Amino acid sequence: MKKFLGILFPVAFAVSAGESRADGWEVNNIWWNLILNYHNSGEDVCVAEQFNNQTLAVTFDIFPAPGLVTPIPKPYRHQKITQIMKPYTIYKIFGWIDPAQTPVPPQCTVVGFQLAGAKRARVRPQDVQKSFRWGW
Repeated sequence: MKKFLGILFPVAFAVSAGESRADGWEVNNIWWNLILNYHNSGEDVCVAEQFNNQTLAVTFDIFPAPGLVTPIPKPYRHQKITQIMKPYTIYKIFGWIDPAQTPVPPQCTVVGFQLAGAKRARVRPQDVQKSFRWGW
């Protein structure tokens, strides 16, 4: 029994020690999430990772888009950001530095992706699903 507990404890700790990718959304093996107070920095951040075998150009819709004035003035705008993403690499897509100056809850959504030299694929809202991936 003592030997069994000695094996079980490190395994249980290794499983629970990592962050979970169960949060967020996923479409076509592209995962993304909005993390509030990223690493206790006070910054709200959109992070993403893709699990395809090829490098992709992924387009995100960011809301509210930053302006030249703080706080962000009305009307709130959307902005598209394209990130070249290698497989299995976590990317920080965008960060809202001061949440107190962000008048509406931030949003980050994948709206399209493409392989180099290929036709761009649009993401339909009905294809987006909550993520069920584990580990990180």
